[in-house]
Amino acid sequence: MPPLLRYLQRLFLSLLPLAAQQPQALSPLTAPFQIQWELRIPMRDGVKLCATVFRPANQREPLPVILAMTPYTLSFTAEWGRFFAQNGYVFVSVDMRGRGDSEGSHTPMVRDSQDGYDTVEWLARQPWCNGKVGMTGLSYLGGTQWATAKLRPPHLATILPVAAVHPGVDVPTLGGIHFVDTMDIVLRTSGRSRKGGGLGGDEYWDGMAHDFFRSGRPWRELDRFFGLPSPVFQAWMRHPAQDAYWKAATPTTEDYRKLDIPILTITGHYDDDQMGAMTYYRDHMHHGSPAAKDRHFLVIGPWDHLQTRTPALECEGVTFGKASLVDMNALHKAWFDWTLKGGPKPAFLKQRVACYIQGEDAWRYADRLEGISQRVRKYFLHGPSAGARAGSLLENQPPAGGPQRLTHDPLDPTPLAWDQKPSVGGLLVQADATLVVGRRQFHHEALSYLTEPFAETSTLCGSPSFSVWVRMTVPDEDFFVSLHEVKADGTSQQLGWDCLRARYRRSFEQEHLVKPGEPTCLDFRRFPIVGRQMAKGSRLKLVFGALNLPWAQKNHHSGGHVADETPKVARVAHVEVLNEDGHQAVLAVPLGR
Repeated sequence: MPPLLRYLQRLFLSLLPLAAQQPQALSPLTAPFQIQWELRIPMRDGVKLCATVFRPANQREPLPVILAMTPYTLSFTAEWGRFFAQNGYVFVSVDMRGRGDSEGSHTPMVRDSQDGYDTVEWLARQPWCNGKVGMTGLSYLGGTQWATAKLRPPHLATILPVAAVHPGVDVPTLGGIHFVDTMDIVLRTSGRSRKGGGLGGDEYWDGMAHDFFRSGRPWRELDRFFGLPSPVFQAWMRHPAQDAYWKAATPTTEDYRKLDIPILTITGHYDDDQMGAMTYYRDHMHHGSPAAKDRHFLVIGPWDHLQTRTPALECEGVTFGKASLVDMNALHKAWFDWTLKGGPKPAFLKQRVACYIQGEDAWRYADRLEGISQRVRKYFLHGPSAGARAGSLLENQPPAGGPQRLTHDPLDPTPLAWDQKPSVGGLLVQADATLVVGRRQFHHEALSYLTEPFAETSTLCGSPSFSVWVRMTVPDEDFFVSLHEVKADGTSQQLGWDCLRARYRRSFEQEHLVKPGEPTCLDFRRFPIVGRQMAKGSRLKLVFGALNLPWAQKNHHSGGHVADETPKVARVAHVEVLNEDGHQAVLAVPLGR
């Protein structure tokens, strides 16, 4: 036997007695956390979802689980997993059905409720879980929390939806109108991996939007225009109203009545999905039990969509004070410590509603959303005097007068010009204090109105609303209204905007075409919530007009299915903004204390 082999044999035999001894305890792990990859979670129909589990490095007892269900794969949630696993929780990131390494096929928002329920209950039975499951996540991941809570899994203890999308409300339409952003959602959720990255940012999307705007193709062909024929997109085209297809993905009135878990809703002044987040919140406040409403907290900061999870001191050129920099990791941990471990209520949540006030660099608290404002000031629209470019917003109701007129030709190839793509709460900062700029600055598709300068500092705190009476020559039209602060130096900041397809003026659930020639009331009640201190000498400016943007679905005014309209059926819309007895336009502005 060679010397080396003889040595190894003697070594092996010498170790046998040690091997027979009682094994010693493992040394503590030095890695900050441990990960279990590709855990398979069975659904009720046999499909298995793929999960990644982050656990504390030396977990010795069952712990609460924090769950995120994502269509964007682990790259979207890994940072949260690292944080929670190092702070006393098990964190589980689950690829949604048909996404990442999960089985099945993915149809956005269709099976989220059932899969969420099955996932929560399966996790609660695992040896490393103590039976309590909370959920977190932003955007689509916020919507999945509400979809799961709809079915009330017994072991779901709390949800923390951030900037949550609401199917049928802000995805895939706004005010009943589709936008090119719809394709961004389709790209990001089609197939098994994320698409849309590395496309040149706004240059690609803006270019494609303008090209399609001038193409004359019906909106139904947008997916093919982007090179991705999509059954999901086509399904959305078949459901333009907020019908049963969309309602199946969100809580019903009865669901809200039965919901009894603590909830923390977070959104931002400039969050594209503020409308969705606030629809959930308001519906729960309207239908929920008193005890459940007392445990639903709301935070509204000066943030855009992604900043609702990672706040910053600046948003598209507008800066905020240090009080706006909420440590979201700390707030999330404090919330789960309270709701899953019986710790104290988070100190930041002084009352049930917290809204940041720009200019004051302070948070305003109330126990009800309505409590953040003190009064509502009404302004009445009045047409411009001779030679003036803008009309007036008057605190006293003016006498009846003649109408102002708008004309919108859907075949005009030059869109209404904005400085940048609008979003539901998006900022628009301009030097000339106008909405429309460049060669179409005074185009007749939009009318503008100004208040007198403020005699003292005023705080806008809440959601404005606008009601206007029009008379139209066509059965349908898309309208927008935008509100701005015009400062004494002439610069302007957009405070928010809203849009509405006229056929949905009574309800987003069912269309009602306009009868040409008859006075028709349009109510804009989905302005974003804003908290902003406006300086002495500033004025409010309102712009109202026909929506004619390359990012928006084009309405050709035929009264047919807008997704199928082409230039062949286009009609020029002539619109009168009425100012007569019983038919006057009113802007309502909530002012703070």
